[in-house]
Formats: sequence, C-alpha cells, structure tokens
Amino acid sequence: MSIEDKSVTPEVTEEWIRAALVSHGTAELTVRGSCMTPALIEGERVKLMEPGRPARLGDIVLIRTLGGLRLHRVVFRARENVRTKGDHGTYLDPVTPASRIIAVCAIEESPAVRMARTARSVLRLARRWSAGRVVRDEAHVRLLP
Repeated sequence: MSIEDKSVTPEVTEEWIRAALVSHGTAELTVRGSCMTPALIEGERVKLMEPGRPARLGDIVLIRTLGGLRLHRVVFRARENVRTKGDHGTYLDPVTPASRIIAVCAIEESPAVRMARTARSVLRLARRWSAGRVVRDEAHVRLLP
C-alpha cells in the first residue's frame, strides 16, 4: 500500500506515519497542494520527525484535524492548544490540542526565516480579512469551530 494511493484514508496514513516514526525515527511524505509555498513545494518529499519538544511558533507540523491531516505552520500557541495555517492559506485551522501533533517537519529554516514566514502568513490573513477579500474555502470552512 502506498501513502500516495488516493484510496488510503487519513486514519491509515496516520497509523503508517506513527509506525514509521516509532520504528525508524522518521517518515517521509510527498507534499500535496501549494498552501505552504515557498517553504514546501508541491511534489517535494519532506522528512518528518517525532515531536521531541512542544511545538514552537513557526514550526511546520503534521496535525490531525476533523477534516484529515494537515502539514501547516504553527502560528499561535496558547497553553496546550495550537492554531496552524498554511502559509498562503486564507483560514486558520481550528484550535487543536497540541497532543494531536503527529510529527514535525524536518525543514531547514533558520529561526529568523521561520519567524518571518509566520509573521507574513498572519499578516496576509489579517489583510485579506480587513479588505473583505476572503474567498470561501469549503475545505477549511468545514473545520472551523
């Protein structure tokens, strides 16, 4: 069974990733979509690692949401909850317990680049909302609390 197989459910994919992390310490996935450009490019293979520490602002994490798995950046953190967002996404993902973080993307970004991309992502969101230019994104609307 291949993770790229479109018939594989998010639950099976999550089980596969968790098993790979336990047995090998890492897992690899192919990026789908363009919401994380330029940090992650569609078709690129990314290495995932077990979260060895609490997620920090700017980390790119694989997180389980009600709508499936998301490889998005942590843009807010409050106590035991995080909010993630695709760098070019219009919506924040729902408030999610940090315990739902499955893995952290092992991308080489300096802390300055990571924080700049996080700030730019949040500012992009704020500008779209204030200008009333938010395009309805059905995939994310279903996830909103």
